[in-house]
Amino acid sequence: MDEYEHGKIDQRLAGHDKHLSQINGSLEKVADNLAKLNLGIQQLIDSAAADRATVVTTAKALKDADDVRRDRGDARWTPVQRLAAILGGMAAAVGVLYEILHH
Repeated sequence: MDEYEHGKIDQRLAGHDKHLSQINGSLEKVADNLAKLNLGIQQLIDSAAADRATVVTTAKALKDADDVRRDRGDARWTPVQRLAAILGGMAAAVGVLYEILHH
């Protein structure tokens, strides 16, 4: 092989080396971007799991608060409380009548 052919082969090899370096650089960028995407997806998954836990906790707290509100609203007066209210109301009415009649 003469020097001309040898130089031509060297030149082609140098072109191939440059092309392979560019491909390798592109592949590294693709790998970096893929790693970033994977990290982003994992963060979304973690965030969704945290949101679900918050929703469940909030729903339970709202249900508990509603149950407490209903329990308070459904509370009935005991017979002693009813008697005390009636006697108090009657005493107030008698007091008002007394004041009206004696002035």
